[in-house]
Amino acid sequence: MKRVNAEPVDTGYIFRSPADITHVRFEWGELAITLMSGGDGKVAIARFAEVRGFRMLDEGDLLEY
Repeated sequence: MKRVNAEPVDTGYIFRSPADITHVRFEWGELAITLMSGGDGKVAIARFAEVRGFRMLDEGDLLEY
């Protein structure tokens, strides 16, 4: 497996309160993640082009077990 090196990108966009992931979309090879800060009312969309794969864990189905 290849190792991925990631570095934070400074955008100047600051949430003053914790942010939640509200939407995850994968369309036409692009991954878009929507973040929303409840206290600030701010929304940010992070877009990743040329995605080869991603993993999303949803704990909602675990309630049955």
